[in-house]
Amino acid sequence: MVLLKRSYAFADIGLLPQEKSELESRSLVDLSVEVGPTILKTPIVASPMDTVCEEQMAHAMDVHGGVGIIHRFSPIIEQRAHFLSAMHLLGSSKEYHNLGVAVGVVEDYQERLKSLVNIYSIELARAPDKYKNLYLWICFDTANGFSILTENAVRWFKHESGLYNSNRMVIMAGNVASRQGYAFLDDLGVDVARVGIGGGSGCSTSMVTGVGVGSVSMLTELKDEKNRNNRKSILMMDGGITQSGDAVKSFAVGAELVMMGRLLAGYEESAGPIIRDITGKKYKAYRGSSSKAVLKTINTINGQEKFRAAEGIETYVEYKGPIDEFVVEFRLGLKSAFSYFNANTFKEFRDYFEAYPDSMVVLSESAKYERTPKQ
Repeated sequence: MVLLKRSYAFADIGLLPQEKSELESRSLVDLSVEVGPTILKTPIVASPMDTVCEEQMAHAMDVHGGVGIIHRFSPIIEQRAHFLSAMHLLGSSKEYHNLGVAVGVVEDYQERLKSLVNIYSIELARAPDKYKNLYLWICFDTANGFSILTENAVRWFKHESGLYNSNRMVIMAGNVASRQGYAFLDDLGVDVARVGIGGGSGCSTSMVTGVGVGSVSMLTELKDEKNRNNRKSILMMDGGITQSGDAVKSFAVGAELVMMGRLLAGYEESAGPIIRDITGKKYKAYRGSSSKAVLKTINTINGQEKFRAAEGIETYVEYKGPIDEFVVEFRLGLKSAFSYFNANTFKEFRDYFEAYPDSMVVLSESAKYERTPKQ
């Protein structure tokens, strides 16, 4: 007999404050999160999609305290150029700088890692004062992170390549959706476990394969695994974040970082050119990392004709101008939420939901409607 679990998404739950807030100003809230050897002042990560993150987005994320992961869907020499350009854009005034690059788990990932880590090391030696606070994030980017391919790639990098430096690097891998998948990544020693299958707005995995569950249910199960077995890998929600309130809910359930794709697409800093329609209205392309166009790009890079089922969509999003205002408002939304729960810090917010587990409620359909703004 099949045992069916009920699965919940962010829209299905609400958060209920049960303690008087002592905060006199939301500006006092500190959103900082420790990740391996570094700190993010803002717990957001720009997705390594070819319509989202190259050097301009990576720089913008760093300016606002987050991190951008430069995508891998270009020849090595081009990704290396984007990475080097991003390094040159970073200043040296902050205590922490963070910059990420993505690689796959098959084909050219070893060559990519050697090239990217080599340029990082060269620039660090050339300008040690400028880059002394720059931490390199390595994202092993694949749809199914619970696989022997991920295991081989991470183990090679950490234990065989001679490239890994635990004092200056953050390792991210995924995606996973089950407690077993999360335990697998934690056993590999990754700093950040990328959580989510089928929930991204550019992802059609659930439609194509039937794989995936609601984000809240996923995170709840993985948080339980983390607490029960003292797991160390940070949970990062990837997919389903449509507004700052979704990020808040993901943090309440167990995540410490959120990765965003579509929310960041369409801004001036997102990768790709501005496109105008016949009326002059501006757009930018947005597509999932397993869309037909991206799969074709991968085949071109590797000089092969490998056929796979596409698990991503291709579309256009309205051009939205510079990204600064969006990130500022997103941060303010997080700070406002933390103030409702008397939390000065990220840890205090997380601890609140450990102390008051009934502060998370399931919403009925009428309750969801009632909580939705009306025109």
